[in-house]
Amino acid sequence: WLTEAGVGFAGSFAVTLLASELLAYWLHRAFHAVPWLWRVHAVHHSDTETDVTTAHRHHPFEVLAGSLSTLILLLLLGPSSGVVLAYSLFRLITDAFSHANISLPDRLNRFLNLVMVTPDFHRLHHMADVRYTNSNYGSVLPWFDSLFGTRRSLPADQALGREYGLEYFREAADSRLDHLLTMPFRSGFPKAG
Repeated sequence: WLTEAGVGFAGSFAVTLLASELLAYWLHRAFHAVPWLWRVHAVHHSDTETDVTTAHRHHPFEVLAGSLSTLILLLLLGPSSGVVLAYSLFRLITDAFSHANISLPDRLNRFLNLVMVTPDFHRLHHMADVRYTNSNYGSVLPWFDSLFGTRRSLPADQALGREYGLEYFREAADSRLDHLLTMPFRSGFPKAG
């Protein structure tokens, strides 16, 4: 549709970004709200030391669900392959950045938070405290959290001192690959936050 309508690269990128991030926002919220989806998504949240690698710590079922949803959206939107590549690279970089174990100067963080998800914004989402785990769902854009009332904040010095990961699955063995792959199927799994 975008390519056939003659929408230029910048416009096509903007539409693809907004539509993909809106889809990702609601999919992420569903993974927190639906108990059997939470069991799969908990693999991502089980990392007790959030850093760049956390951006890629997902159960294969979550990757499959996200990829299929995005594929369907991209087929409907019809952006050029160049736009898809640019968006994919942009998303990869910002996902890694938002999970980085860094704190930005307050002024820079406030400015960047107007247009993108920063480590200080997303860090709250990875706290063991469920009040924060169920907030700040954005991957690239913080706008949908603001629009739908799921945006939370804490001063960086308070956020950095908190416990990350889940209230359960905190043992070193829980981070082994075999344990991560079987995590959603364990009996007695706590319900979604």
